[in-house]
Amino acid sequence: MPDTIFEQHATFQSHIAEIRRRLFLFFGVFFAIFLVCYGFKESLFSLLAAPLSSALGAGRGMIFTHVTEGFFVYVKTAFFAAFCLTFPFGLYQIWAFVRPGLYHHEQKTVRHLFWATPALFYSGSLFAYFLVIPGALHFFLSFESMNATFPIQLEARMGEYLSLIQQFLFAFGFCFLTPIVLIGLHCVGLVYKASLKRARKFVFVGILIVAAFLTPPDVFSQILLALPMYLLFELSIYFIGEERERA
Repeated sequence: MPDTIFEQHATFQSHIAEIRRRLFLFFGVFFAIFLVCYGFKESLFSLLAAPLSSALGAGRGMIFTHVTEGFFVYVKTAFFAAFCLTFPFGLYQIWAFVRPGLYHHEQKTVRHLFWATPALFYSGSLFAYFLVIPGALHFFLSFESMNATFPIQLEARMGEYLSLIQQFLFAFGFCFLTPIVLIGLHCVGLVYKASLKRARKFVFVGILIVAAFLTPPDVFSQILLALPMYLLFELSIYFIGEERERA
């Protein structure tokens, strides 16, 4: 019995050491990439500001109203870029840690889910950047008025704009992970194809509610998030069906 307890304790300690090693590795890489991104902070922020620059036209820019706002905006921009670049590396560290404890058929399924995760996340963010954000910005800017008596014009703050863009990119990126979540829940026996089919109407209403919370308060953005989410839900049902047939 003591030998068994000793072996369990040694195994637990080895797992802790492995987690610590992979965390140090990840944060070391993250910090290095963050420093590189900060060196290109103006270019990265210009890339994020491109949709607004295009919507505003030539001769207009952004402002900051606090002494430290410009600095912290660039820090957040570099942090955001570093997160996006190290996201696949972080997933790989998780995969490398859990892989030895999985059976061969489980490794195959989990490996596919891990590699599909960054692809779907980036797809959602790009969808937001190229399609949703420009349309939303044109909608918001339609409230400008060049009336000679009382002109109303946007003076965008750097910090507020960065928060808005990150909200869009993260919302669409993580919502595009719906198939990963549902297939993962199916693999552990928490959801099944038949139950998902029966829940279609409730899921559609839930998606509309989630889209209303995650996007700015305009119908255009909410619809552009809700439709892909529901399509991804249907795609999840299809792949769950395919998986069960193969099993």
